[in-house]
Amino acid sequence: MTTGENLLLGLQTLLLGMAVTFVGLLILQGVMKLMARFSRAKRRDASAPVAPSPLASADAQAELPSRHDEEIAAISAVMAMLTAEDEPPMQVKSVRPVDPATAGVSNIWGLAGRQEIMASRRRA
Repeated sequence: MTTGENLLLGLQTLLLGMAVTFVGLLILQGVMKLMARFSRAKRRDASAPVAPSPLASADAQAELPSRHDEEIAAISAVMAMLTAEDEPPMQVKSVRPVDPATAGVSNIWGLAGRQEIMASRRRA
């Protein structure tokens, strides 16, 4: 093969590769747009307000577990014990569950790991 034929073959290969990549990206973009439409439709359906029946809400409130004073005292004692090492004393003013969705962590183990890292940096 001559140099000109090699260059032509290389150019053809380049153009074919770029065309395949471009078409693949267009297909990927189309799939992503379809998924966005479907997820928006599902969100709209899920966010539609549903009027709860008074009987169901009364039963739900009766079944909700409440925080007992002993549980709050135990949480406070553990927090005080963990933070008592050469640091000024801390007070627990409120206890609330952490929603992983708003914390930016997809699972609770990731959140626990992040909190442990932050606590170790405070001690060091």
